[in-house]
Amino acid sequence: GVWGIYYVVGELFPSFAKFYLGIQILQSSEFTSILLLSSMFGGLLGFLGDRMDKIKLLIISSLLGSIPALLLYTKYYILGIIIMGLFNELSISIVYAVASIGKGINSGISLAEVNSLNILIGSLFEPIGSLVGSMIWVVTTILSLIPLILLKKLKVNV
Repeated sequence: GVWGIYYVVGELFPSFAKFYLGIQILQSSEFTSILLLSSMFGGLLGFLGDRMDKIKLLIISSLLGSIPALLLYTKYYILGIIIMGLFNELSISIVYAVASIGKGINSGISLAEVNSLNILIGSLFEPIGSLVGSMIWVVTTILSLIPLILLKKLKVNV
């Protein structure tokens, strides 16, 4: 879910900014660097998972890691990129923390499954985003939040 929107923004926002926002390609390419830098700081917030309910933090950080993509349509696109990078990386860190909590012999497999699902779902976002044109951020935001519905069915004691 959230990994997919992060991937799509990093890959497609420079072109979107050029064609839809009229920003020079050299300037729009810098946005990927801003996304990566804010992600670094988001990863540093991973300690919050030890101080808060992990599932609640996962939901909040996933929402804050996806919904700001809608700001990419506005003059506040840089703010959207920064917020998205911070909370997207935090949500990914929390997903891995939840998956690794299992004390069984297969906890490594849980991490591999989480990683595989992130890559599988996220890889579909780019072609879907390319098909929907200027509606890319609306569609990918919705798609990135769908996996949160699965958390209602997940009964994890973390």
